[in-house]
Formats: sequence, C-alpha cells, structure tokens
Amino acid sequence: MKRSVLIFGIIGAIFIAIGVLFKMMHWPGASIAILLGATALAIYSLLYMNEKLQGSAAGIEKAFIVFFGISGILLCMGFLFKVMHWPGAGVMIYAFFASYTILVILAIFRAANEKDKDLQYKYINNLIWLVGGMLMLTFPTIIRLLT
Repeated sequence: MKRSVLIFGIIGAIFIAIGVLFKMMHWPGASIAILLGATALAIYSLLYMNEKLQGSAAGIEKAFIVFFGISGILLCMGFLFKVMHWPGAGVMIYAFFASYTILVILAIFRAANEKDKDLQYKYINNLIWLVGGMLMLTFPTIIRLLT
C-alpha cells in the first residue's frame, strides 16, 4: 500500500510539472498532463489519508488527518479547474481555504495538547509550515487588495 501511495505522488508531481511547463510554452498535451497530474495527486491525498487512518490515530490526530486529506484533494481539484477554466474553480479554492483554516486550528490544538516536548516542537514546526503555506497562497490576493 505504501508503495502505491508513493507512486501516485511521484507520478502526480511529474505530470503537474510537465503540464505546467507545456502550458507555459504553449505546447500540445499540456491539458492532459495537468489533468492526469492533478487527478493522481488527488488520489494520492485520498490514499495517504486512508493509510494514516489505518494506524492508531484518535481524537485531534484523526481529525487532522481527515482535514489534511480533504485539503489536498480540494487544492488539486481547485488547481485543475482553475487552470482548465472550468466552472466551480472558485468554490473549490474557497472550500480549500476553509478546510486549510480548520487544519491550522487543529494543528494549534494538537501542538498545545502534546506532552512530549520533542513531538511538540515537531508539531509547532509543522504549524509554522502550514501558516507559511497559507500566507504564500493568499499573498497575491492580499497585494491585489492593497493596491
């Protein structure tokens, strides 16, 4: 199972990179590469979430894993719909931001409730990356609103 999850992730990342390159160069085949890559990454998020839920996850950890998987799927599909100019892209992106916000809140609670200091530092590091990722995704919108 771990191997198939890893394969979906690698294939998805490669196809997204190829698709974006082809799209920027206006070469044929960009749309299908982006479609395959985004779909593979969405399946990767689903399989990764399923794999992590098979373990001994409970409470906040289980909710964190579920929202992590949902956020990954919404991000991939929102990106796909936006690049392909399909209707519903904005709704998926806003749903992703809502899910991502809940994910950050769960990360705060997870870090605050952890007793082990090493694990707490790891959770705080993950939280910093989550907030940084959210800021990077919303930064163009913030700049557009300020100008």
